[in-house]
Amino acid sequence: MPIHPADVSLADAYESDANRIVLADELGYSEAFIGEHQTCATEPVASPLMLMASVIHRTKNITLGSGVTALPMYHPAMAAATVAQFDNMARGRFIWGVGQGGLASDWEAFGVMDGQERNERMIESVSIIKELWTGTAPFHFTGKHYPFSIDETVNAELSIGQPIKPFQRPHPPIAATAMSPASNSVKQAIVQGWIPMSANFVPLSTVYSHWDKIVEGYGERGEEPTGENWRVARNVLVAPTDEEARERAFDPAGPNFHYFHYLWNLFYGLGAGAVMNGTGKDDADVTVDDLIEDMVILGSPETVARRIAEIRERAPFGTLLTTMLDGSNPAHEVYEQESMRLLATEVATRVDAPVGAAV
Repeated sequence: MPIHPADVSLADAYESDANRIVLADELGYSEAFIGEHQTCATEPVASPLMLMASVIHRTKNITLGSGVTALPMYHPAMAAATVAQFDNMARGRFIWGVGQGGLASDWEAFGVMDGQERNERMIESVSIIKELWTGTAPFHFTGKHYPFSIDETVNAELSIGQPIKPFQRPHPPIAATAMSPASNSVKQAIVQGWIPMSANFVPLSTVYSHWDKIVEGYGERGEEPTGENWRVARNVLVAPTDEEARERAFDPAGPNFHYFHYLWNLFYGLGAGAVMNGTGKDDADVTVDDLIEDMVILGSPETVARRIAEIRERAPFGTLLTTMLDGSNPAHEVYEQESMRLLATEVATRVDAPVGAAV
């Protein structure tokens, strides 16, 4: 996402995040997605593109992705220009994740509290941006939320009025996230030719329901279903032994505990505990330990590889995204880096198909 304690130095947090992406590249991870929030000190990345730009020349192979660009908070012309610029700077090592945004204070700040309106704005914005990327001025847009034109000031000889085009043509791959059970956004992603991405802070039952929607989407396209392009995010903790993994995961001072404590209080406080609660308990009785037990893939390399293979039997996803956790505590950061290394070097080789894991 990533998530950091609110009292951690932002300068240190951003440096830690960037260093983690560089390490992922060195270890052979395939992708790194960074989330976006404008009004949250605990999720402090206001511009994923800016953070990812800082590592373009420090990395060689890893594909960088927005996870996501919260389109209702942007004018489409601004989003089109900045994303196209980044795609050129990255020379196409980029996946454009799009969404409505996931933080109520962001919605309030930008005046988009209504869920239907956010969905409309996102869909309309993607349509406009794709036209800006592929078309030629003059432009006239008469949509419900973004009526505007680039017409009277166009100077074709000087290329004034011509939007920046992406490096990837006609545009970067588009990905869309989902966290609700049986989310229709997963189905629509397949229908649109986008990449579906399942959130990590949901029960596996939700992930499995997303596969059902992927099957429906391919059915509408008249194609055989495949999970090759499907990204599934999970918290993953690999340690030399099962016992060490459990000790680190359930440590009240550890990053997994902080992560789920933060998210549970956020969702439960909004009356949306059902998003995360797959424990079978009433929301009021759920503990952070319950959430870790339910949602973290943890253990030795052998145990984690077996668990991933078991999940893929029901949800045949192509790429595993593993959540980046806070690295402000040096001792915990050592464990996080060890987990990344073990996942890349010992877990992936044990899984029956290649797994590209991303921070």
